[in-house]
Amino acid sequence: EFIKATRKEFVKHLPQIAADQWQPIYKAVQECFGTYEERAIERISGDIAARRLELSSLVEKKQQNEINREQTVERLKALEDSIQKELTTLQGMV
Repeated sequence: EFIKATRKEFVKHLPQIAADQWQPIYKAVQECFGTYEERAIERISGDIAARRLELSSLVEKKQQNEINREQTVERLKALEDSIQKELTTLQGMV
C-alpha cells in the first residue's frame, strides 16, 4: 500500500518537477554537447592540418624528383651527344 500511495503522489507531483527542472537539464545537456562539438572540431581541424602538411611535403618531393629527373635526362643526352661525337671522330680515324 505504501508503494501504491507513493506512486500516486509521485504521479501528482511529477509534472511540476518536470516543469521546474527541464531548463537546467536542457542547459546542462547543451553544454556537454557544446564541449564535445568543440573538441571534435579541434581534432578534425588538427587532422586536416596534418594531412595538408603531409600533402605539401609529398608535392614538394614529387616536384624535386621531377627536377632531378629532368636534369638527369639532360645530362644523359649531353653524354650521348659526346659519345656520338667521339664515335664519329674515332670512325673518321679508322
